Amino acid sequence: ISEGGIGNAGDETINSTSGKFSLTGNEITSSASSGESGDIKITADSVSLDNARLFTEVLEGGTAGSVSVTANQSISLANESYIATGSRPFLLDFLFGGGSGGDIKLEAKSIDLKDKSRLETNSWSGGNAGNVQIKTQELTIKGGSGVLSQTFGAGRAGNVKVKYLNDKASSSVTISGVAPFAKDEQNNDIILDNDGNLTGGFSSGLFASTENQLDEDATGNGGNIDVETGHLKIQDGAAISARSR
Repeated sequence: ISEGGIGNAGDETINSTSGKFSLTGNEITSSASSGESGDIKITADSVSLDNARLFTEVLEGGTAGSVSVTANQSISLANESYIATGSRPFLLDFLFGGGSGGDIKLEAKSIDLKDKSRLETNSWSGGNAGNVQIKTQELTIKGGSGVLSQTFGAGRAGNVKVKYLNDKASSSVTISGVAPFAKDEQNNDIILDNDGNLTGGFSSGLFASTENQLDEDATGNGGNIDVETGHLKIQDGAAISARSR
């Protein structure tokens, strides 16, 4: 769904409570050039993204819509999949004129992010990033994957909150490893891609940060990170970070 002029884009809702929702090598998007983009809502027994994308974006001011994914059993993101609001991750030239990121909410018994997959809400200008809320008994983040609320200008980062579904049952959050580098035909590490971006080496983790890339005199505040779980494990170069620089 896209809105070419001034105004709001519509919502996208998918309900499959008795079955599995899977998306491979494709994307679902809600975009508006001004105003507000619509929300994306998915409900299913299980949800799987494989090299796939869910994102909401706004090009000039306004606020990107929220993304909500609810599953009875599991949610998994693999092979550089991402759920994003505000702007597309890794596309630094896709700037927003004051727009803000929407919220991201995930809920399932188990949630797994691997292979450089991301949940990300951001703003590349004066807008604010949204909040990320995860409710699960078992969260696993590995292989350079991350949960991020971040801004790159005067706006503030949002908050990242992880909480169990049931405080009477066992729960865990495991964050591990860094992203592997891409390989060339001789199996040598490729440090930078053709656009000058790192292909690997960055930590898996939870991040609520601001970084000044557009205005030397304006940097917003970093957000808060709150994790409520029975067992928390951070290992092999992974990180939890809320910073402003």
